[in-house]
Amino acid sequence: MRAMHTKRPEAWQQVRPDRAERPAHVIERLDGLDFSFGPASFQQANLVVFEKMLQDMKEMLLETLSQRFGHGEQVHILELCSGVGVIGLSLAHAAANSKEVGNVTLVSTDVNPNCAELFKENASRIFPEDGPTSADVKFSACSASEALSSMPDGANVLVLDPPRRGLAERQLRQRLVGGEEQAAAICNSKVQVVACHTWWWS
Repeated sequence: MRAMHTKRPEAWQQVRPDRAERPAHVIERLDGLDFSFGPASFQQANLVVFEKMLQDMKEMLLETLSQRFGHGEQVHILELCSGVGVIGLSLAHAAANSKEVGNVTLVSTDVNPNCAELFKENASRIFPEDGPTSADVKFSACSASEALSSMPDGANVLVLDPPRRGLAERQLRQRLVGGEEQAAAICNSKVQVVACHTWWWS
């Protein structure tokens, strides 16, 4: 987003790329799907481990759908702290390719507005208009709290990949991190499956 220079010749330099010569993003392949990342979007540091997590999450989602969802039931995914939508789009793609479920919808949310265009690019690459797999996907630039307070009706799969502080802003109350309202919103919703890259609950 900005150029940083140093007089030290041994130091790394970050410069704004010339769009005429090269794209302002990189493309990484994760479990068979290509995703674009930009300089202002979050990317996992260890992509090898993250790819294995994606594989496990897809497998567990399909297993859960076959056990807990009725045949042909619609899958509505709400993703919080989505970044460019890697987890949500991956799970939506896996669900859309399953013969067990009906229509698949995905609403990915992130407080970083710079993710919107990259999400759109990733979504159009994974779900092309003339492709064999389809899903209704969209991105909303909002915080996790805002997304939970206006949770789409019928969202039955919730995807979480929050930062270390959690879903809520820090509350310096007995050195605890707030999140009671967010937890209550999840418990009172129609969500049947909560997926996070460190745990799984259904």
